Amino acid sequence: MVPLAVAALIALALMRLVGGSEERDLLVAVGVVLTGAVYAAAALLLWRWLDRRLDGLYARLGER
Repeated sequence: MVPLAVAALIALALMRLVGGSEERDLLVAVGVVLTGAVYAAAALLLWRWLDRRLDGLYARLGER
């Protein structure tokens, strides 16, 4: 949920900036690509962080 919320906030900010521009379609397309990249990066980082946490938890459970 966190990566999606971050991507949504970025998309909202970009749409606010692009609203009155003549090249709105191009800017919206660039914004969509950037938002997708931010979402993917945040999801990957969160996944890696959780994976490390779970590895430690599994190691502790295996010691018992």
